[in-house]
Amino acid sequence: VSQSRYVMKNDEEFLTKLRFSSAFISEDSGWAYEGSLIEHTKRVAVIAFNINKLLSSDLQVPLDSLIKVCYLHQIGKPLMIQKNEVEWEIKKGRLFAFRRDNPAIKCAEYSVMLCNKYGVNLSEEEFEAILSTDKVSDDQTKYFGNMLSHILNCAIDIANTEGRLKQKLRTNGSKKD
Repeated sequence: VSQSRYVMKNDEEFLTKLRFSSAFISEDSGWAYEGSLIEHTKRVAVIAFNINKLLSSDLQVPLDSLIKVCYLHQIGKPLMIQKNEVEWEIKKGRLFAFRRDNPAIKCAEYSVMLCNKYGVNLSEEEFEAILSTDKVSDDQTKYFGNMLSHILNCAIDIANTEGRLKQKLRTNGSKKD
């Protein structure tokens, strides 16, 4: 594992992409700007931590697993999206775009692949939780997912809604001026 950590720490290209990556593509999300992926991820972690604290002790999940899935569930995104260069899409609020040279896999799958590449061991529950983030309309996940999956997805939903509402307030506020 120490060899894997060394590789990740010295993967300057990946770390730069991570540092400047956007959490979302569309401006109306409230999270589509350079560096927002890290901010969004931190927000998800704070919300997830607070949700976990609200649960009875027998339903709470281990903090190390909660922190791990919160910070790794979108780690593949920096390799998946880039600044949009198509002017008409930018004018419509699509500030970022998916790279065309990526494998045809979803963000959670890409994130798990990167965890594997860098030697980050995931428990079965952590693996399920990360993959569940791309299965929001899946009944199997909804009814039979583990508590870690549910906490993560609730935190993501809250952070996403918060971003959209803040963006709406910023936009409506600027129209009044």
